[in-house]
Amino acid sequence: MLALLLALLLAGAAEPAQAAPAEPDATPDAAPDETVGLSVAYYGETFTHPGLVAAAVFMPVHDARLRHALVVAPELGWYIHPHNHQAVFAGAQLGYRFRADRRAPGFVFQLQAGVAYQHTFVAGPVYTLAEDGAVVEQRDRGRATVKPSGAFGFGYDLSARGSIPLEPFIRVEAHGRYPFNGYALFGFAAQVGAIYRFTLPGRRR
Repeated sequence: MLALLLALLLAGAAEPAQAAPAEPDATPDAAPDETVGLSVAYYGETFTHPGLVAAAVFMPVHDARLRHALVVAPELGWYIHPHNHQAVFAGAQLGYRFRADRRAPGFVFQLQAGVAYQHTFVAGPVYTLAEDGAVVEQRDRGRATVKPSGAFGFGYDLSARGSIPLEPFIRVEAHGRYPFNGYALFGFAAQVGAIYRFTLPGRRR
């Protein structure tokens, strides 16, 4: 999947410039400065187990008008499966972002893949058998798993209409967890949130 993301980015960068005369703002000097941002979203593991995910968003490689961009996003999240478990995870996503600017100005499509470390805790007391045969409660130290994932989604960049650099989005994620009772467990999650982009201090707006 990472190979597909890189191929899409390279294809966008090599797009032929013969469709129409360049518009006045299509010069390198007019490149958007808001290539850094913060993302916050509802994270519904299997659509019914609520949580939150936050990420720092970077677009280190992009064209002059942010139509094609490579996205790097370290993330931190949490969700709860009521009466079963809750989990925290930390990882990073690598993605390709496309923004339309003519037929559907502001429309955004994003494809991404990543991996995270996830720590899961039982949603309730944990018991063990003591040496004398008594059942006693013990502290739950949790279980460590690796969580690879892939996602796609759609959004709308409000700055394409001259508004604030805010981008509401919705994404669907497929992920796995390993180990899980000696095997791998697969699931889905939905994300609904927004990205706010800004200019780093010292950069011209």
